[in-house]
Order: sequence, then structure tokens, then C-alpha cells
Amino acid sequence: MQTKTPERHFFEYAFPVINLCGGYHTITLPISTKDSKPITPLYPIDFSDKSRLQEMLLSGDSPSRKELEQRFPNATKGLRELAETQNPDEYWTPENVEEYWLREHNKQVVALCKIYFKKVIEPTSKGARIKFSEFMNTNYESQTPTKKGDIISIHNKKIIEVLTPEQIEKYAPEFSTSDRNASVYN
Repeated sequence: MQTKTPERHFFEYAFPVINLCGGYHTITLPISTKDSKPITPLYPIDFSDKSRLQEMLLSGDSPSRKELEQRFPNATKGLRELAETQNPDEYWTPENVEEYWLREHNKQVVALCKIYFKKVIEPTSKGARIKFSEFMNTNYESQTPTKKGDIISIHNKKIIEVLTPEQIEKYAPEFSTSDRNASVYN
């Protein structure tokens, strides 16, 4: 099995929000409350460029660090801040990218933008059916093959990866490896 580069792993988590945090806002809207400000694009809108990035995702490639830092400034800032306690000169490490997306990211964003850990109920042709809550089962798209009982990470309605037993223990202990068939819905 080929190991992912930190840039590739980062890109897999970041791409599902390319229309939000990644600067591809399609319009600038003033929100009609006295306290709000207009939403403005972080990066120029260029749908052919979005297609290029999608092709990179599908082919297993990733943009350069520089482009990732330009497109996702908040997330890469989070990487740098996380590394400050370890090695601030080298924040693009596999461990740092994993720690950021699977733990630290959720401390900085609203519920809609969080990374969720869920159990696969049933694989589907385009992804997997998961139990999202006690009352709701939902289908999610994935390019990662899944099987019943897998614990997965989800970002903006996209399955990002199947977690390893070590990742489950560290980031999603509610899905302990000793109880993989239990009916956990959170």
C-alpha cells in the first residue's frame, strides 16, 4: 500500500469544502441583519480550475503546498499553530495533518463544517449508507471502498477515509475496535 503524502491527505479532507472554505463562493451576498457583513470570495472564481482540482483528486494527485496554503488559509494556519508546540519549521508532516483534521479542525468550525466519525451500515455503489443519528440513516459519496462495520470520517457529506484501528482508538474511541459491531450512531 502506497503511503499518502501530507499534501494529498490534507487535500482529501479540504476538497469537499472547496465551494465554502476553499474560496469558490459563487456569489457575494450581504446577509440582511444589522450585525453581518457580506460574504466575499477568498480566491478568484474559476470553474475550469475547480475541474482541474477535481481531476487531481480523482487521479490521486494533489496541489502544491503553496496552492493549498492559498486556497485553504484557515486550515493551513491551523497546521502551523499545531506544529508550534513541536517543530514549527516543519508543519507539513503526516502526523500533523492527521491530528489537525481528525481532532483540531472541529475545535475551530461550526457544526456544518465538522469532521464526523460514523459506522458503515452498508456499502453502496457510490459510497456507503451510514447511521447518522438515532433516527436517520444517510447515504454518503465516497471514492474510498468501504465495508459493513467500517468506521469512517466524513467532511461536508463526503466520506474521506476508513479509519485504522489506531486512529479509532485515538480520535473516535466511542467506536472501540473491540466492539465494532455495536450499534453506535453518533
